[in-house]
Amino acid sequence: MGSTTEPRLDAEGVDHVWKKWCNVKKVHLGLLLVGWYALPRADIHPPVINRQRDGGLASGLPTTRGYTHSSWLPLWPSSYINHVFLRLSLINSSFSSAHPVSFVSLFFSSSLFMAASVDPLVVGRVIGDVVDMFVPTINMSVYYGAKHVTNGCDVKPSLTVNPPKVTLSGHPDEFYTLVMTDPDAPSPSEPSMREWVHWIVADIPGGTNATRGKEALPYVGPRPPVGIHRYILVLFQQKAPLGLVEQPGSRAHFSTRAFANQLDLGLPVATVYFNAQKEPANRRR
Repeated sequence: MGSTTEPRLDAEGVDHVWKKWCNVKKVHLGLLLVGWYALPRADIHPPVINRQRDGGLASGLPTTRGYTHSSWLPLWPSSYINHVFLRLSLINSSFSSAHPVSFVSLFFSSSLFMAASVDPLVVGRVIGDVVDMFVPTINMSVYYGAKHVTNGCDVKPSLTVNPPKVTLSGHPDEFYTLVMTDPDAPSPSEPSMREWVHWIVADIPGGTNATRGKEALPYVGPRPPVGIHRYILVLFQQKAPLGLVEQPGSRAHFSTRAFANQLDLGLPVATVYFNAQKEPANRRR
């Protein structure tokens, strides 16, 4: 049997492999840039965000160029990067199962997918205008009658006269504080009264609903005078029972961040928001 020698790469072979690797990287970069311009915006955010917020009819139709690139930068950590890496992971799998970028892209796509739950809050500018970036750890369901409140949905003010039913997950020995505010008062284009607080409930036991807590500020339903307003329900976990919570001096110019800092509540554990606008008199029920 003839002797065999171990194959070795000479300088020319190493140069060839290096150039091939660089070409693959160029392909990935090209796909990334194409994805940035071709990614359908309506796939990421609720159509309501692209609507005219002040005056006029709210068509609710999605647009693909509703934002400048700079306004989309906060989405890179979750929706956009996740979307691109998911596509790259499929493309990379056709190259070679041993290609390291395949494993990297799959890792990023699976880990960054967990951040998708806060994307509507980023796009709706709830994160930024009212609260800071946070990781949701509690499930909070909100209903106005039979209407389930989801991020970015529309709710008629006539349905919000009475407090919503807010149900929490968690343990009974844990306590939570609920805050409901409007950062768009009196007008989304000129929110000079930001924030206008509608409701504060403290000492809500986990696994129950807001009626089990202590109402620190009575509920007042949304009454948007002009434009589309965001109404945000923010849930904080308390470190201990708060007891008597002092009412704000005014409902206007409230700050959810300052309120949380004052009571040492930390970052939110759950947040949901809905949109509402003034109803024509003949449509109110």
